[in-house]
Amino acid sequence: MKFWSSRDAAREIGLSSRRIRALARAGRLKAHKVGNRWLVEPISAREVKAGRPPSSAVAWAILALLSGDRPGWIHSSPLSRLKRRLRDRDWALQSLKGSESRARIFRWRALPSDIAKILKKPGLVLTGLSGVAGEIDLVPASGEIDAYVSSDVLRMIERQFQPAKESDEPNLTLRVPNQPWILKFPRAPLAVVSADLLLDSEPRVTRAGREALRKLLSDQHP
Repeated sequence: MKFWSSRDAAREIGLSSRRIRALARAGRLKAHKVGNRWLVEPISAREVKAGRPPSSAVAWAILALLSGDRPGWIHSSPLSRLKRRLRDRDWALQSLKGSESRARIFRWRALPSDIAKILKKPGLVLTGLSGVAGEIDLVPASGEIDAYVSSDVLRMIERQFQPAKESDEPNLTLRVPNQPWILKFPRAPLAVVSADLLLDSEPRVTRAGREALRKLLSDQHP
């Protein structure tokens, strides 16, 4: 049998090498130690992953693939498996809905007169109801902003506009992604907009996001 090193297991499963070693020491992986190295049985490692939610890296990779892009942060072997798994539309939808968070989300309230000014600032990647276009049967948000931003842009908006941090009626949703791929777009691709709608609290919005994602998956895998 060919064993994985802790680094190989970490790459294949989506955990850190430190976490793999901790699981091996705890007996949660079939592994044995040779000198200072842990050798892990591949099948057992995959079984550990089965009960975990998909990582944010996997979720972002799904969205990049659905947007016609190559997720460079995923190695070729796991990427090939991921492409095959996307043929299962239900799995893809559940992975996007149940994955680890793809961003740190800040829900603030800005002065209504400042919303238009914030929209003019560079570095906002509109998503959700702010990014809705003709492919989704929803009315784009008015008087609100939902956007991906870098940490620098977040701080700039916070400093310049001083939005209220605690509000029952936020009108400014800023998402700092843990994968910078999304920040290269002037507006979020349809797959990302749809995935963010999928996590909305309103059923009609969730339904629209799910339908848009199903169509994207069907177009890629008829």
